[in-house]
Amino acid sequence: MNKVWLKKILLSVLIVIILSLGLVGCTALVLWDEINNPSNSNSDNTEDTGTVYLVLSGEYICDISMDGKVEKQGVSAGMHQMLDVPYGSHTFEAKATNGSCVKAVKTQTIQESETTIYLTPSPQGAKVFIYLTSTYPDHHYNIYMDSTLYHANVSLGTYTIKDVPIDETYEFEVIHHRGVSFGSTSQNVSIMACEENVNFSLNF
Repeated sequence: MNKVWLKKILLSVLIVIILSLGLVGCTALVLWDEINNPSNSNSDNTEDTGTVYLVLSGEYICDISMDGKVEKQGVSAGMHQMLDVPYGSHTFEAKATNGSCVKAVKTQTIQESETTIYLTPSPQGAKVFIYLTSTYPDHHYNIYMDSTLYHANVSLGTYTIKDVPIDETYEFEVIHHRGVSFGSTSQNVSIMACEENVNFSLNF
């Protein structure tokens, strides 16, 4: 009977030793894999980010945006901090909140833990969108603003005149590309916003 119990005890000890060696082996394999493939253990780490200090100058109250998303609202001149900005190229804009075309835009590559960007908003010209529609889809036209030709021999569609000073009134004119005798029309428009639309419904 004593021999039977002795065998059972020895067998139990042997099983414990084998299991212990197996766990040690698994641990060793895991450590070896982490040493040779460090990226596996860091797969959940977030991308590199930095802190951006935006130095706003001027008298305007502005909204500050990054890549088209507003990050700071209604801020005045001073230093404004943006945390956890991903490394890479980003566009920063400070735009006046009073509805005028006052803004500053800067594209900056973020690749350090701290980056300082200076923004000084100033008045910008407006964009004027000229919309041409007509009952004569094959006709072509010349587009003028204050007697200056901006688009020549164009078909129906939308055309842009950029950097138009605001708070002014301008004459926009559309003339048939063959000359005034084939048809023309004009309208006076006051440019008050950063973007304005001028619509022409032509019958020539």
